This record gives sequence, C-alpha cells and structure tokens, in this order.
Amino acid sequence: MTAKHDLHVDQLECHRDDITCLDINKERTKVITGSCGKWPSVHVWDAITGKKIFAFQLDKDSKAVMAVAISTDGKYVAAVDLSDKHQVFIYNLER
Repeated sequence: MTAKHDLHVDQLECHRDDITCLDINKERTKVITGSCGKWPSVHVWDAITGKKIFAFQLDKDSKAVMAVAISTDGKYVAAVDLSDKHQVFIYNLER
C-alpha cells in the first residue's frame, strides 16, 4: 500500500529536504536539526553515533522549521515554524 500517509511516516526516518536549523546541547551529546519541505520535521540525534533518538513532524502549513533549541536540562526541544503565525512547538524528550 503506497498512500500519501506512508510517505508522511517515512520522512521521520531522516530529513527529506534541506536542513534549515541546528542546535547542540551543552554536553555535546545531542544534535537537533529542523528542515523545510512539504512535511517539515525536527530530529534529535546522538552526536557520537549519529543514531536518531527522536523525531516529530510539524503541520503541512508550517512550510519549514525556522529555529530549534534544546533546554539546558536536555528534556525539552523547542521549534519555531515558518508559517505566517510563527508557531512555537515544545516537545518532551522523556515521554
């Protein structure tokens, strides 16, 4: 089955478009990247191994991830989209 939804889920494996922003936690163990495209996404990577730890997608109307940041305690990631409203998303990495 190759529905559009399957492509949407597939994108969480890696970025499918340009990376538009990046942040590294203070211990330099995690890297956070955000991308543009039809389904903008944010990924959290292990800085040593390159393995994906966490990923989430923004709404299709977001256009791109404009900025990302990780909290000092490493529990939360914030992302700002490039929509007309410049929405802010906050995700808990421990859930």
